[in-house]
Amino acid sequence: KLQDKLASLALKTVAGEASSKTGRKNSRKTFIFTANDPGFESISFEFGKKLTVLTAQTRDGERVIPCGFGVWEKSRLPVMSMKPEPVAASGAWVAPDHYQVRLCATETPYIQQLDFQFKEDELLFDLKYNVSFGSRAWEQLRAKRK
Repeated sequence: KLQDKLASLALKTVAGEASSKTGRKNSRKTFIFTANDPGFESISFEFGKKLTVLTAQTRDGERVIPCGFGVWEKSRLPVMSMKPEPVAASGAWVAPDHYQVRLCATETPYIQQLDFQFKEDELLFDLKYNVSFGSRAWEQLRAKRK
């Protein structure tokens, strides 16, 4: 019975819509961040119905995050350290102007929730951790569409 129970356990993907008018408007656009402590410089999105790809430029280099809709898209990223580690990401439109990503470091208990709210030519970015020794949320970052 325990094996059956363990086999049925799974993290839920982000619940929401596969696409949005806001996504179509902002796909393949780059947003430039104001100066920030985490070191994010820019981010772009390629929104698709089954797969969305986020490409972030940071002071430590480029980070490409493929996000599945209704599924976990696996890749490797430096999440909790500078070394690439196995991750899985799911994303969906939780409101017409709000895209949410859940990024799991699959060999650790760490899950990050990335919230992107689109307002005209501005992007608001919030990041929260499920567990942390310090603050579980970043200060909100702002970016302008290029």
